[in-house]
Amino acid sequence: MESDDEEKLLRSVALQNVQTILQARQRAEQELVEAKGELRAANERMERMLESLTDGFCAVGPEWRITYINRRALQLLAPLGKSRADLVGKVIWDALPDLKGTTLDSACRRAIETRETASFEYFYPRLASWFDLRAYPSPDGLTVYFQDITRRKADEQALKDGNSRLQVALAEHGDGLGAPGS
Repeated sequence: MESDDEEKLLRSVALQNVQTILQARQRAEQELVEAKGELRAANERMERMLESLTDGFCAVGPEWRITYINRRALQLLAPLGKSRADLVGKVIWDALPDLKGTTLDSACRRAIETRETASFEYFYPRLASWFDLRAYPSPDGLTVYFQDITRRKADEQALKDGNSRLQVALAEHGDGLGAPGS
């Protein structure tokens, strides 16, 4: 009889262990589902933030693959006829080959190598536009923010031209701006 009681006890303990393991597994699966949901929500919040930027934004991975590009960047690059699908997952120098070997290329590579932020202005001939760029290195690659500053550059040039004309006019008239009646 004792062996029957021991066997029942062992079966009871084994059943309790199985139930405990199943409950632990169910809790772990539920926690995993919740964690995935939280991660998805965090990713959606991050994407909404990036999409709301007034700057163009592009994230490039360690092998120069574009991992993300926001709507504003796509708007700024629209004349190139490139969609998000044409760019994301592609090596930036393959997707936009006319940028390879440029000062933009050099500045981005230098930012990665030195692990220092690069801020610079770049004229993109294909778009006939000036851009103000800030490239931030990270362990995952490079994030680049950019704005079209073509109008500002034109205004600066007009001001510079106006100042040059004023200096020429002053030089031609000598010191003719003396006090009245002198």
